[in-house]
Amino acid sequence: MTNYKNIAKHLVLLSSLCGLILNTGCGKTESVTLPEDGGYTSAYISEEPAQEEQEIDPATDVHPIISSSQESAEPLQTTSASSSIEESSHESSDSPAAEDIEEEPLIGTKLTPEELQAYTELLQSRSNYGFLLSDWSNPTEINLYQVFYTGAGISREGTEAEKQAFLERNEQDALYTDFRAMDKTAVNDFLLEKVGITYDELVMKGGRGMEESYYAESDSFCMETGDTNYVMFECTDGVINEDGYIVTLRYECSYGWIQKGEVQMWKDGSSFHSNHILKGEVLDMME
Repeated sequence: MTNYKNIAKHLVLLSSLCGLILNTGCGKTESVTLPEDGGYTSAYISEEPAQEEQEIDPATDVHPIISSSQESAEPLQTTSASSSIEESSHESSDSPAAEDIEEEPLIGTKLTPEELQAYTELLQSRSNYGFLLSDWSNPTEINLYQVFYTGAGISREGTEAEKQAFLERNEQDALYTDFRAMDKTAVNDFLLEKVGITYDELVMKGGRGMEESYYAESDSFCMETGDTNYVMFECTDGVINEDGYIVTLRYECSYGWIQKGEVQMWKDGSSFHSNHILKGEVLDMME
């Protein structure tokens, strides 16, 4: 009896398989569930030729299906991460640089706009602006070539003998720019008035002189220069110090190689006490 049931079960399975083969041959697709009494609950799906796999688009290196689904879906996390990086980069670029840190406030009696304008005009004169072109606390640190480059208001045209001596020393056939001569006595008097020291004293105390431009035969300094170091500084802030004799001036220039500085001078503008460059390309040259 048991053998008969087993044979019957096998015959049912064979007939089912034959029916499936015939259906497949006719191009039909069906999902067939075998009889529960056979103990099979799995479904058979016809082996229809699989759809050809789509190639990856070399231009985007993204599978076309993924690409089209991304167009309708929300942006991926990578896009948000990229935005975060850009925002972080933007924030860091706006971070204040060291030279942009606000200077300490000046202590003293504030100068009025009219007084600042008067000091601006004073500093823009040829006899004064050169003292702002080097950083110094002691007069021996002043760059005299910057002070006297345009004559500092004490130069003269120069004699033919001085011009000839200049040409021979510099192995030139002719003068190409402005020629200026300054008597050493005039240079001494000028420095004594402006910073309280003569030229010889400045050199004797370790300051750099202008020996390359000195001509003993005429006891003068001779230079061929232009006005390329002229800077029109503008006073933006200033105070009269507590002692009542010294003014501290903050100045700026928008186009020169010194952008910001602080100078101290006597209240009457007759002489200088110190000068410090706060911002400018000249600081790199001084290192």
